[in-house]
Amino acid sequence: MPPPKPGEPDYTTPATPARGSISLSIQAAVPSLPSPQGIDSIVVTDPAGRELMRDDFNFIDNERWKTAAGSFAIEDGVLIATDVVGPNVLELIGPGFGDQIVTVTFRNGMAAGVSLRHSGPGGITYGFNLLRDFPNYLEAYDDDGSWSGTTFGDWLHTDKTETLQALGAMLTRWYPASLALLGGAFVIALVLSFAETGLTRRVHLPVIPPTWRARYDWLAQRDLIALAAVLVLAVVTAAASMHIISAYYSRVPHLPDEASYMFQAKLFAAGRITGPVPPVPEAFWIWIPSWLYQHGNEWATPYPFGQPLGLAPGALFDAMWVMPPLFGAGCVALIYAVGRRMYDARTGLVAAVVLAGSPFFLMQTSNFMSHTTWAFYLLASLFFLLDRGRPILFGVLAGVFFGLAVNTRTIESLMLVPPFAAVLLGYIAPKPTRRENLKYLASFLAGGALMLLAMLFYNWQITGDPLTSGYAASNTDAVLGFTDGHTLDIGLRNQETLLMALLLVLNNWPQWIGIGFIVLPFAFGTRNRWDWFCAVSALLVMLVYVLYKYSGLFEGPRYWYQAVPFLILLTARGTERAVAALAHVAGRVRGRLLGDARPALLPSLLVVYVFVAFLVVDGAGGWLFGWNDRWLEANIAAVPDDVTGLKSKYLADDRLLKLAAQSDLKRALVLVKGCGQFQSLACYDPLFLENNVTFDGEVVWARYIPGKNEAIVDAFPGRSVYVASWDENSIVPYDPATDR
Repeated sequence: MPPPKPGEPDYTTPATPARGSISLSIQAAVPSLPSPQGIDSIVVTDPAGRELMRDDFNFIDNERWKTAAGSFAIEDGVLIATDVVGPNVLELIGPGFGDQIVTVTFRNGMAAGVSLRHSGPGGITYGFNLLRDFPNYLEAYDDDGSWSGTTFGDWLHTDKTETLQALGAMLTRWYPASLALLGGAFVIALVLSFAETGLTRRVHLPVIPPTWRARYDWLAQRDLIALAAVLVLAVVTAAASMHIISAYYSRVPHLPDEASYMFQAKLFAAGRITGPVPPVPEAFWIWIPSWLYQHGNEWATPYPFGQPLGLAPGALFDAMWVMPPLFGAGCVALIYAVGRRMYDARTGLVAAVVLAGSPFFLMQTSNFMSHTTWAFYLLASLFFLLDRGRPILFGVLAGVFFGLAVNTRTIESLMLVPPFAAVLLGYIAPKPTRRENLKYLASFLAGGALMLLAMLFYNWQITGDPLTSGYAASNTDAVLGFTDGHTLDIGLRNQETLLMALLLVLNNWPQWIGIGFIVLPFAFGTRNRWDWFCAVSALLVMLVYVLYKYSGLFEGPRYWYQAVPFLILLTARGTERAVAALAHVAGRVRGRLLGDARPALLPSLLVVYVFVAFLVVDGAGGWLFGWNDRWLEANIAAVPDDVTGLKSKYLADDRLLKLAAQSDLKRALVLVKGCGQFQSLACYDPLFLENNVTFDGEVVWARYIPGKNEAIVDAFPGRSVYVASWDENSIVPYDPATDR
């Protein structure tokens, strides 16, 4: 632990028992991480280095340890927790240690804790997160259990080679099971192909007249059945997301990022880019420090304008909660269209089905973060990139939508410049179509340039400098690169964190499937350029976060969400490649045995599609309706194992909004207290957004700040003053005498 900061109490020597036991706490295994997950060994030495106790956990010594909570077992010489709800605490049965050195070796797990001098309620607890971007901490309690305080340390550092080995194990665990699965699918497809041959020989099917077939060929060409299915799927996606955002997300922001986006959307809806800073600005902060960028007497979101612009139509009608589900529905329709143009209609339809059934996708279409909006812009750009039928119009639209993506999530969009550039340059390579495609390229660049000008103008309005964004001006901590304590080992461990969460929530399929469908095209030696385009694009937007010090888990690995469209397309492509491989091999075997060497397409389609349909229904249903419990929220709070985990997360819901609607507040100022143990501002954010953008509405909602409440009240004269408490679910008149 680092020494305390100046003026900070030194909790490394608090009022705790002089001697006491040692207890170890660990979480149950996370399915997507390598096994075993737990404690490899514990060694206790005195300050001179002499070993006093050692346990390598080849077995649980019941004369040395007692289970204080949960349950434990031994797996490959590692102590693991088996109670999936937890906590799991193992306590040493004497002797009482004082100032000793305790070395605990952990393997693979997410988080753990070590309590020293543990004597009844007193002691010192050292806690840390192996796979979350939280610092380690030291928490002290005295003899009667009273909290003495907490000191936070730095991020943990781990061995880079071991992290790479863990990543390799997570990426390749699907391989044996997928081979066995393909073998079983081949046997079933072969048996069905025998039945197909027998049926064909016994039944003489009528021949469709050529004139009738020609007349109705347009049905097949336009894929009306697939299109109708996708439109129904999009409507179902929008309805499901609207239900989730209403029933579980309460239609309110849960993070300050969301509140910042939503306030900017209200500014746009009011015809403004910035808004006047109200009196006593800190009374309206949605986080500490503020999540709004202030320049002079004006403020606005520090983020690019793409997400607020997407929410603005909803803000016009006081229904911003409708917009994320609509963008999600648009993503379902667009991924079908993109998949159809990249590959074929069947692949596009599979992609749409798999995307709509993704818990990760459903989580993000039900919040106000920028990820789904970015995916919509990106897919729209790809849609027009793949169709050059009207080179000028479609080129401009492709460039504009790519520019909107840049103005929504800039870093990930810039990482896609190389693959997009490769496609555009590939268009102008053939001489016969070069002139027409040069028009398309110029139009794409013109659309992108238009969005670049919009970005510069927006920056100028926000910060006064076209080349400085509000984000860059206000957030010095969120930079890319190995600076300010960020090191390569932390970056690699963040990748492990994001992969751990992705393998859980991308589809909620069994872990033995893993990324098998995504890898299948490459395992079969694909030469399709779009396979490589999707793979390179996904890797670029994922790997850039090695350079970032945070893993950013929130309702899944949100920093990797930008890879989802490409991963879903590759999943659909892998499905089709599995069909093609089974059809080819089963057809050849059938030809040798029965003389019918046609590819066994129909049996292979039936086998693979039924299996994928089962996976989608089981995965989506498992998350929406609790049909399975492949991972538990108790293990990873930021990756809810079912839809109910979205409810009241981070102490944010609409309880005070409902209470305000029932109260007769007229010409009022309401001071909102922080909530929970740490007085979080999350419960204030929904009420902050009830203010109009000039903060002079019928009711003004401000933060309750002891010592500054009098100044806040004086800044809004002539109003009745109330205090709102999320913890007590109350709105009561303000009493200055209680202001402490």
